[in-house]
Amino acid sequence: MENFTQNDLEDSASSIISPKNNKNNDTIQYVDRSVNSIWQCMKRIDTNLDYFAKIFNVEQSPERKPVKMNDDEFLYLFPLTEIDDVVDLESRLLDDCSDFKEKFISYITPKGNIKCLCKSDLKYFVRTLLRRLFTYSLASYYSWRGFRGNFQIGNLTIVQVIFDITKSKFKTVSKQYVNLIIKEWIRYAKQRRAHLKKINSS
Repeated sequence: MENFTQNDLEDSASSIISPKNNKNNDTIQYVDRSVNSIWQCMKRIDTNLDYFAKIFNVEQSPERKPVKMNDDEFLYLFPLTEIDDVVDLESRLLDDCSDFKEKFISYITPKGNIKCLCKSDLKYFVRTLLRRLFTYSLASYYSWRGFRGNFQIGNLTIVQVIFDITKSKFKTVSKQYVNLIIKEWIRYAKQRRAHLKKINSS
């Protein structure tokens, strides 16, 4: 079984927030996480209202009709929690007429200088990207090839985007190695989520 470090267990859907995240240079990141959590709660409430409206055949007013979010609103959803949002993400990334891809890459790319180009930094960089993209709960529904009733992640555009971002920082990295890191992270997502729940309930 894989050993998990505190960095591996970080998850924006978790209530665990290190005290150091509330101080100094991490204040902005802490505020972003709070805004992100509020936005996701609002989204879930809106989805539930639509669901009950359908059950009771309630006609929605024009202002309650589902409206596609603009790019900036969509970025507030990260890390994603819903399968439908991944589908939406893929659609936006494939839209050549939109500047979403540029905004998206800027939004999820870890800021700051990389101390070295060693494998440990490379792994941490890719895992950080993945944590910014998906919660462990959502990632647990995926596998590389989509076996055992899971959704396939290996054929998604986002995998190529992850490699492109990583390649821009680590010039000599191979696509095969980045894919290996993604496979490993996805494989253990369910275990990490279960471990976080155990910590939260203790």
